[in-house]
Amino acid sequence: MPSLKPLSPQIQSRSRTILLVEDEPILRAVLSQGLREDGYTVLEAGLGKDALGIFQQHAGPIHLLIADVGLPKQRELELKGSPSGVPELDGIELARRVVALRPQTRVIFISGHPRETWKPHRAGHPRGAFLLKPFDPDSLSRKVRDVLEAPAP
Repeated sequence: MPSLKPLSPQIQSRSRTILLVEDEPILRAVLSQGLREDGYTVLEAGLGKDALGIFQQHAGPIHLLIADVGLPKQRELELKGSPSGVPELDGIELARRVVALRPQTRVIFISGHPRETWKPHRAGHPRGAFLLKPFDPDSLSRKVRDVLEAPAP
């Protein structure tokens, strides 16, 4: 009887969908390209409220949320001349809502600030891995693979 070989990481990744939420367009494009080159399907958003809309409307599973902790909040958008109205979500609040809707979705937070400096009111954030910016594409690839391959909590 022939032995079954494990699927290569790239073949395994083809069936995985990632929602990438980063407000810096150039960084979002670079990260998205690297994830696609690793074989993932990538959905992108620049703001938390847009990401939540994509998450709610996407028919298939979203296996992983990669969210910048410091997504702009409504006050910051108003100062930049963006119209007010729908409240904006930072990466932590977005992750809370995503995990509440689909608890099986894994989370990676990315930030330019160490995790220890996050505001105390964010202490109740959902469990997730963390990458400190700047990071190289290989670090992101390894972190994504580790998070997706880890046993369910």
